[in-house]
Amino acid sequence: MEMLQMILHDAVHVSQLILEVMGLLIIVCSSVKCFIGYFHGVPVRLMLAKHLALGLEFLMAGEILHTIIAEEVNELYVLGAIIVFRFILGWENSHEIKELEEAEKHLKQTEE
Repeated sequence: MEMLQMILHDAVHVSQLILEVMGLLIIVCSSVKCFIGYFHGVPVRLMLAKHLALGLEFLMAGEILHTIIAEEVNELYVLGAIIVFRFILGWENSHEIKELEEAEKHLKQTEE
């Protein structure tokens, strides 16, 4: 039974690391792409907001996996606070995405 717990712990830890690296790569790569696009006159706010939301989802998934192997209650409190903070960031970002999409839609309608 102890061996199974060790395997589960290692699998969750590796999965968490993979998810967090994926989230980090999404955020960094999209930020660089948007930074370059900004100087070429590409409207990047909506694209960056969508990529940030996706990156935050991967980071949150990694934290949720970490709750499986948390050993102390204090660790769960910290993880809970991180998850809540990332959820709030994602929620705010989704509202901004909606506003940007509506503004873009309105702009296209006025151009026609």
